Amino acid sequence: MTDLKTITELKEKVRQLELKKEQAKGRVAQLLTTLKQEYNCTTLKEAKTALKRKKSELKTLDDKYQKLMQDFIEKWEEKLL
Repeated sequence: MTDLKTITELKEKVRQLELKKEQAKGRVAQLLTTLKQEYNCTTLKEAKTALKRKKSELKTLDDKYQKLMQDFIEKWEEKLL
């Protein structure tokens, strides 16, 4: 009787794991669809490359902003205070 119970329990665990696997596949498919729709990336590799490029662009823009702000402060600091 114990063997039958063990087999039944194992079958249930396998069924649950298969269900989780299918759910994970669905989530991956949804994420890839979102990447395609919102960022025009068809693979995770493309998304990582795009993210790296965007971070670089953001840093460049931030550096420009910091420089412009510093120039502004140096020029107008005395008049603003």
